[in-house]
Amino acid sequence: AELALDAACAHARATLDARHGTPQGPQGQPVQLWVIGMGKLGARELNVSSDIDLIYVYEHEGETTGRDAQGKGCISNHEYFTRAVKIMFQLIGEVTEHGFVFRVDLALRPHGNSGPTAICLSALESYLQTHGREWERFAWLKSRVVAPQSCIRSAQVQALRHVVLPFVFRR
Repeated sequence: AELALDAACAHARATLDARHGTPQGPQGQPVQLWVIGMGKLGARELNVSSDIDLIYVYEHEGETTGRDAQGKGCISNHEYFTRAVKIMFQLIGEVTEHGFVFRVDLALRPHGNSGPTAICLSALESYLQTHGREWERFAWLKSRVVAPQSCIRSAQVQALRHVVLPFVFRR
């Protein structure tokens, strides 16, 4: 599952970067998308009948660099990552004549099925502060970043744990 998500993430990023440029943060730095595995995927307990519970989190709000010098093709980071999630779902979760790779469940994301498919880190923190319920906090105990592989041990991913963990253990 992790390899499939890593490949799907790389494909989505390459496709969208070619159309819209790379997403940028407040200081012009590249913005990452993290695929967080929840439940059995997060706990490394997948079996043949498991679906994969995912939450997609990106670092910062902002805009893409655009395709050309005038910034044509520029979109918001939120729109970029929403499109990335859609591309990834088409590759992994969509049923074709050949079947599907994994059943994908996004219901554990903030605000459930009515929430955005990709959420900014600051919005996730705000959600956990104001709306996070006890069962949601417990679900985060079995969470981990599963893709992209290149980011898993980064300082930013380690910082993500420091954002989420205080809310997991809050009473």
